[in-house]
Amino acid sequence: MSISASENNQTSIESILEPIQKPLGSIENRFKEYVRSDNPAIQEMVDYVFVKSGKKLRPSLVFITSMIWDSKNYDEIIDLALSIELIHIATLVHDDVNDFSELRRGIETYNKKWGNTASVLFGDFLFARAFVILSKLGNLKIIQNLSKTTSEICEGEIMQSLLKDEYEISVDKYLKIIRYKTASLIGESCRVGAVIAGMGEEAENVLYRFGVNIGMAFQIYDDYLDFYGDQKSLGKPVFNDIQNGYITLPVIHLLSQVANGKKDVFISKIKSQKDLNDLDGIKKMLDEHNSLKYTLDTANDYIRKANKELTDLKNETLKDYLSKASQFIVNRRF
Repeated sequence: MSISASENNQTSIESILEPIQKPLGSIENRFKEYVRSDNPAIQEMVDYVFVKSGKKLRPSLVFITSMIWDSKNYDEIIDLALSIELIHIATLVHDDVNDFSELRRGIETYNKKWGNTASVLFGDFLFARAFVILSKLGNLKIIQNLSKTTSEICEGEIMQSLLKDEYEISVDKYLKIIRYKTASLIGESCRVGAVIAGMGEEAENVLYRFGVNIGMAFQIYDDYLDFYGDQKSLGKPVFNDIQNGYITLPVIHLLSQVANGKKDVFISKIKSQKDLNDLDGIKKMLDEHNSLKYTLDTANDYIRKANKELTDLKNETLKDYLSKASQFIVNRRF
């Protein structure tokens, strides 16, 4: 199935996913084939994975960058995309344990249903299954890249946990954390598509840098939505990060706008409003200091950097779909 580059700049999810609907629909069937257990209790946890599907951003990027609609490696690409989605889901299961979260995608989290210990082990189970699938592909470069990326995700999560309730975290530290815990896997989702499609090292590196930049934008925009979004659209509570002690870019910017002598006063005010569950009061302070606008502007800056990386990409069809995907990142409500 050949797709010509679109002249339409729509950023709807439908326009982005249109050429990859078939392979995206195959992800869950392939999951049922590869990920199962003889233990009924574990199988119940396995069956819960796709009760409510997420955005599937990472497998979508694998499909787009590998140009699966014109590829002879159709089955291998689906396996690769599934492996990356399993790595991502495993990190979400672990995240929810760390954050004591009870809701994700509008349904109960694993830790809410099965407890922390079983959930951590189930996340490990998904990581292991992801690498079993990758090993079947036999592509050492992809296995090495994703092993390194998985290690970076863990480093990012550890760094974030060690800085919990650290209100004076620097922008640089924040950016390093999100580069590791979020952007690295999105970058790799783009690069491995190029690897399996045999595009060559130059294209692989371009797509990796593109992916890292949209990954940075994705996490920054998520941090924006944590204050600006609504629970129904997000499928999880708003103000979640600040409630869990994670200081993200909106609050970092707010505190950077306050004179040193008043910073402690603002930190005390934020803590007090958090304890009183007066989260609208925190949002009001962010609005007054243009911190939410600054966060949104920063996300858009990363989108511009991402699209600049595509300048020398020769395939116009690929460039068009990646550009659409990048715009969706900062125009979504979930």
